[in-house]
Amino acid sequence: MPELHWAAGLIKNSIGMLSDMNFPIKKIIFLLLLFPLLLPGGEYFQKYREKAAGLTVYSEEDFSLGAELIAEMKKMGLKRKPFFAKPRFIMEVVSWRIGRLYETSNFWYDRQLFTDRKLWVPSDSPFQEPSVARGLGLMEKYRAGCTFFAGASYNRNARMFYQAAEKFPEMIVVPGLRVIARVKPEKELFRQVAENPHSLKVAGKGVFFTYECDHLSPEELEKYLGELKKCADGYDFTIIPEMSGHYMKFGWKHGKLEWPTVLYQKTGKISAIQLLHCFDLLTRYCRISGGLDIPSYIGRRDQTLDVKVYDDLLLPLFSAVCAQDEFNGRKVLMLQVMHCYTSYHGSQSLQADGTETIRKYLELCEKYKIDIPLGFEWDELNEGTNLEPTVARPMALQKIIRYWMDKMHGIRSPEYRRDSWFPDLIVSQRRQINLGTEFKIELLNVPDGGEKEKYQVIIELLDHAGNIVHESEKFEFDRSRLMAHSVTLDSEKFAAARLIRPKLKIIRNGEMREFSGGLPFTVVRSAVCNDQTWFNTPLDNVLIPEKAVIKAERAEDIFPGVVQFYADVKASFPEKIVSAEIVQNSNSIFAFDAQNEYLQHDPLRALFRVNYRYLNNPLMLMINAVLSGRNMPSVISFADGENSGVSAKKIQGFPGEKKFTADVWVKSQLFSVLTSEVPDAEIIVSGKRLSGVLNGKTFTHRFPLKDIGKYGIVSHVFADGLVVSVERLYRPTRLPMALDNFDVDFREKVVCDNPDSVCALRVVSRNGKVWWIPVFLPEYKKSPCRSCTLNSWSDRRGMISFSVPSERVKEIEYNFTPLYGNILTSDSGRDFWAHIGSYLSLSTGFEGTLGSRFTVPGCHISTRKANLLNTPSPAWIKLPEGGYALSFDGKSGNFVAFPNSFISQRSGFVMEFEIKPMELAREQILFRQYGPSYQTGFGLVSRPQGLQITFRRRTGNAADPGELSFDTGVKLAENVWQKVIFSYDGKVVSISANGKTAAFHCSGIPLWMSVSSFGGDGSLGENKLPRFFCGELKSMKITHYKGENQL
Repeated sequence: MPELHWAAGLIKNSIGMLSDMNFPIKKIIFLLLLFPLLLPGGEYFQKYREKAAGLTVYSEEDFSLGAELIAEMKKMGLKRKPFFAKPRFIMEVVSWRIGRLYETSNFWYDRQLFTDRKLWVPSDSPFQEPSVARGLGLMEKYRAGCTFFAGASYNRNARMFYQAAEKFPEMIVVPGLRVIARVKPEKELFRQVAENPHSLKVAGKGVFFTYECDHLSPEELEKYLGELKKCADGYDFTIIPEMSGHYMKFGWKHGKLEWPTVLYQKTGKISAIQLLHCFDLLTRYCRISGGLDIPSYIGRRDQTLDVKVYDDLLLPLFSAVCAQDEFNGRKVLMLQVMHCYTSYHGSQSLQADGTETIRKYLELCEKYKIDIPLGFEWDELNEGTNLEPTVARPMALQKIIRYWMDKMHGIRSPEYRRDSWFPDLIVSQRRQINLGTEFKIELLNVPDGGEKEKYQVIIELLDHAGNIVHESEKFEFDRSRLMAHSVTLDSEKFAAARLIRPKLKIIRNGEMREFSGGLPFTVVRSAVCNDQTWFNTPLDNVLIPEKAVIKAERAEDIFPGVVQFYADVKASFPEKIVSAEIVQNSNSIFAFDAQNEYLQHDPLRALFRVNYRYLNNPLMLMINAVLSGRNMPSVISFADGENSGVSAKKIQGFPGEKKFTADVWVKSQLFSVLTSEVPDAEIIVSGKRLSGVLNGKTFTHRFPLKDIGKYGIVSHVFADGLVVSVERLYRPTRLPMALDNFDVDFREKVVCDNPDSVCALRVVSRNGKVWWIPVFLPEYKKSPCRSCTLNSWSDRRGMISFSVPSERVKEIEYNFTPLYGNILTSDSGRDFWAHIGSYLSLSTGFEGTLGSRFTVPGCHISTRKANLLNTPSPAWIKLPEGGYALSFDGKSGNFVAFPNSFISQRSGFVMEFEIKPMELAREQILFRQYGPSYQTGFGLVSRPQGLQITFRRRTGNAADPGELSFDTGVKLAENVWQKVIFSYDGKVVSISANGKTAAFHCSGIPLWMSVSSFGGDGSLGENKLPRFFCGELKSMKITHYKGENQL
């Protein structure tokens, strides 16, 4: 242990020095007895320190001692005196969301329930005080305060939080500091922290929360705090350091340090030496601050919350630190609590599991007397962590957190009193599942202030045709208790179902009533599921129409795999509604706009969008750009000003030249033309680069609108990574102005571009109620085969095989044609469209994140050398025998990006592609699944000795190695076309080429659902050369089933 080694040397040297000075021996003995008390935490666990001093770190003896030590820490921690008599729940917000509720961009599968374009006001800041006030008002309903990240400028965002808090007398407002950036705020923020009545106080000092504090050692942190005190000009403050768990290495002298949670999850063991190191280090942080903040989202391999890590390790450790005599009752202990963590393009590490995850966090908070449960995060749509009300979770988490807070504070609020006959039930189920995944539905009773009363519920599950696929037993609830019941089913048992819709039969006092209409349903997909989030729907928040007539009528096929249908909607509601949308699986594809803001409802006009992005290093390019056109005299452009509270301004013709930065952020321009002009019209995008490797060079590209037709997108990637695309747009990029009406009445054409989907009508009211009803299911193409075998991963059963109707499972084959520029289309739907050399958000039409950066594998950004041409796009070439291929130059970083639906995370696959390698003497990556910063699944590498398969996986066993590699011995041939077949069925991974096959036993699934690419990247191979592919590719096909079709 570093402190003991350091102490032993110091004692030895001190004794020698004091003896040489003829220091009295009695005083030497007294100092030696006092010495342990001078160490951080040194007076605690002396018995264990003595034993640990003679052990080897990570030895069995060390682990055995660690088990005893953590038990002692747990006893000590459970006796800790809390700082606050009652806990204070505080929500961490993302300023660019809570301050921008006026923005309604359609980037995610979910959105805030209470967005409103009219929340915009004239201001010198993009963050708006009315928007912040709405957020704080919602937090008040949770009995929660607010923390936000404060930059250096007080006026930019901190000011509006303090101003908005004045409307809510009980609101606590806490600024946060990103410590690693060593932010130094203006003096006014320190004054507000010290004097504002809404500031949080610890021992009379105003408080800052922090982010990633353990990037800095305690000494570095203390130095930074000293610098802040100079900025504070006499105003006193303290911080609560967040211990992210990534950097607890300061003072560690035993080689590699694995944060204790990682070691515990892998082995179930705890190192005493490491535990004492962490205890002493945390003590040093605690001594210079107001307490400790414990990090969040530790999930198990099945993505459920790992309660044992918290209960058996983290909370005993942190609470024991705060239970030391000098801290007990004097320091704040915070725990970050979450609902889930699931990023569309990156990691899906913690699922909501109905409402179990948030409830388990709150149980831990209660057990360990957590002073501040920190809601992480209030409004982060990128990662699905939202604790705020969203359309998919309307007020469910508010009910749970408020009930817990009132229970902890001994409050029985009259606001719970409800006049509804139906109990306060929350219904939770996944938004999508693929066959083979367990289907779970949870019912949670939240006490509503009524007296103790028993009632029963029967759950019926219906398919798309209204057939009952399951009826549950009769579950009993007590209306006065927080209690849950759930049903878990093997989803392959209803393999023909397109959706699963719950209907509840509720029995109270001998009377039974049904609750069915308006609840959301789960879309059941065959092999691909790219939404891992949950619905959490209180019955109170289900919008019930007074009358409704909903019809859908197929109109026409407008592109292979794309159908247009008429949605005929006439409905009246008892309260004002703000939006009426058509949702395809999880994605909003149509929003009725009573003002027809972008003329999208005009049958004689067509709406288009021009997109700009840039992919190179550095990741930004200044340009001047201008649009012009031929044969389109009717063109109308739209100028979206800063004020979102008014309709977009219409401009006859195109706007003038525009200067902006092309990068990963969404930059687009909309225009409308008469449909009669489309066959002859051409839009011309031109401009000049003002930075980058082609600084000063102009660019021009012409897009004939007939190439796009009724549906689709054409993109062009220039040599330096600048990409421009033009697409036919049916759903404008933001939500229309609030309808603010009691009635919805429209008949409009809607485009369904995913054959494996369910389209539903979703209506949201001003009061936060939501109504769902399925309206259209595209017909599957009939298959000559009756069924096929599908392999799918089950968290409970591992990889399983079962039979499904053949038409449910698609062959995704890409159309190799330059007709759409850099877009590779597929008849299987836009979910699968690939992009040659650029961002998938353009090809698929869905961002899934705030910007486009994560819609390409991160290796194509991180390994790209700076300030070089680095052409990301391979070139189209026409083949002598007919058809087209893509030519990769092997040096510039050419690639083709495939969406996260390409390799289904939970299903087997057979990938087939035809290539002609031009060189094989060096290592080259052919294919790789890659998230923002590392490989997340399968890889296929060409090496001189043959193909190598790599696999970063997840299995049910945490101790399994996460990364595997297989040297296959299967070799490619130079300068000839050959087919490569790469397959995995959950038990065997295999590769075939040139008449040779190699297969290997293998299990598990890709670590994350993520994007992938063909073409290699700039990472270095064994010969220290970049692993770019040099050669040609003329076909790509993937299927997600196994075995021969059964006739």
